[in-house]
Parts: sequence; C-alpha cells; structure tokens
Amino acid sequence: MRLTARRISSRFLARLIHTGRRATNVIFCPVSYQEARVSTREHGHAVSMQLPASSGVEDDGVMDSLLHQLPAALWTVPYVGSRFPGAPGVAGLSGLEEGANCQLFAYAVLRHFSLAPPDLRSSELWADTQSTARVSVAQPLDLVLFNATDDAYGAHVGVWVTEGRVLHLCAEVGRPAVWEMTDFAKRQRYRVLIGVKRVVATAPRGLDPMP
Repeated sequence: MRLTARRISSRFLARLIHTGRRATNVIFCPVSYQEARVSTREHGHAVSMQLPASSGVEDDGVMDSLLHQLPAALWTVPYVGSRFPGAPGVAGLSGLEEGANCQLFAYAVLRHFSLAPPDLRSSELWADTQSTARVSVAQPLDLVLFNATDDAYGAHVGVWVTEGRVLHLCAEVGRPAVWEMTDFAKRQRYRVLIGVKRVVATAPRGLDPMP
C-alpha cells in the first residue's frame, strides 16, 4: 500500500462520554486529516482509492453526531479475540458484555443504525456480493478492512466514521477507539488497506437494532 497525506496534525483529543455516574475515556487519534490517496492491489491489479478531504470543524460535527448516537454499552465492549461471528456462545446474544473481536463489534455498530451486516469472517465478507458491495469512496458506516498483506483472510475490520477516521476494536487498545488512516498505515499488521465494503441490506421493519 502507498499512502500519501498532506497537513496531518499530531494533535490527540480525549473526550468523556458520561452515562449517569459512569464515564468512559474515548481516545480520538489525530483529528486533522486533509487528503490521502491509497493504492492497494486487488486480484493482482493496482486499485487507487481517493479518500475525501477533511473540511475541519464541519467533519468533527459529523463524527460527533454519529458517535454520540452509539449507546454507552458499545463504548465499554472489551476486546476478546475468541468472540467472533459464528463462535460458540456468540450466536443469539443481543449484547456484547462478554466482549467481541473486531468483526463482531463492527457489525453491532452497524446494526444499531438499522443495517444488516452478514455474520461473516473477514475473507467471507470481502468476497460477499449479496449483503455488501465493494466501493471506491468510503462513506459513514462503511466497513474498512486492513491486514499485513493484501490477503483478506484474517483482516481487521473497522467502521468508517468520517474523513479518514475509523471506529474499531482491537487488542492493542482493548476498548473501542477512533483512529486515522495514518494510524493504521504505520502498524505492520494493518499497513495494507484491503478495501471498503458497504452493507446494502437493512434490518426488517419491526426489529429493534442491537443495543
């Protein structure tokens, strides 16, 4: 992957989300993201993706609006690698109190917004054409896949929030966090952007989204 960026700030923000007497620290990694062009490979062919340029304060408002709609329970989900889609003891549960891996967490976020992502592992998600579609320009609530190579097997999955920022759950942090694309690119295990998938299926009417 080749990643070039302009005017990337090193500022970090910490915000508190209060829920009654409880408060959870949520770290937002560098928030000034202006422009990035990512090149990756798909089936042996180069694929260029243009990531939208940031517009400053307006972007933070969009990000805040989306993130603040998430229930407090999602912000406290611990990372547990063994709790993935299809794992024993996971099917049929309505919450993630016992933890989740990156996929299970990302799908829960989308279900909160009435989308219906399939319960697939990363390589299956990347190959899926029934419930999701590959897109070249990401928009909020798209799924973003990262890996150490261009192989989708075992890829890390996050949720695009806005303008190069991704909400995800990983072992390094242990709790949900928002990172910039540059934060993924500088880590060996996430350095390759596999691509972006958009969930096109929505939850049937009458079904409550995942809490």
